[in-house]
Amino acid sequence: MCGPHGRQARLTRMSKRHYPSNLMFFIEAVDRTTREVNQLIRHAIEQGQHDIHVYDPRGRHSLGVALFQQVHLIFAGSVGFYCGAMGDGPTVEIHGSAGWSTGEGLQSGSVVVRGNAGNATGAAIHGGSVCVHGSAAARTGIAMNGGMVVVGGNVGYMSGFMMHQGDLIVCGNASERLGHGMDGGRIFVAGAVKQLGEGVVESEVTGQERDHVEGFVATAGLSHARPFRKFCAGGVENALRTGG
Repeated sequence: MCGPHGRQARLTRMSKRHYPSNLMFFIEAVDRTTREVNQLIRHAIEQGQHDIHVYDPRGRHSLGVALFQQVHLIFAGSVGFYCGAMGDGPTVEIHGSAGWSTGEGLQSGSVVVRGNAGNATGAAIHGGSVCVHGSAAARTGIAMNGGMVVVGGNVGYMSGFMMHQGDLIVCGNASERLGHGMDGGRIFVAGAVKQLGEGVVESEVTGQERDHVEGFVATAGLSHARPFRKFCAGGVENALRTGG
């Protein structure tokens, strides 16, 4: 199998895992450009591979973007900006930390970061889930239109900014202006909230919501020390109270 520019792709068939009808593929990223790595990922998918491991990504940006197949893609190492962005169906795992805008624009599928993540994690997702086991920086979950962003640690300022739909779940603390400008969706925080954004109010967590949030957190292998509190847009909360 030849990679970009006629270079031999160092893809190694290994024992079966996750997908019984296919074999795992390994891609060594250390001496390759972002374009070459992404081309090798797409070539492996075209060849019917569903379990693809990329080794030594060394913080490259835009890896594993715009994938529309139900594949399992693992990055063994930290990645840069936009990893797993604009996906519709893939399961992307990052065994390291990630830069800005991880999983941005996700339609379906999931992106999991085993370390920390940078600004705008899970921005503008429409579906699926983005899960960060560590902490995530400023503007996490901004402009969400659906789906779920879950953070095992803390989130930075203006997380949930201009949120429209979906759930932002924070197992740790939230910084200033949480949810500023949101007009829909729900934010659940188990830790302290430094400051709410304009128009954001706290609302009672229903039993169904608690089961939904705690069930997802437990399934993701995360934990929280205190009960979750719920925050939403003031107009949305008033509509719920009046039946509007």
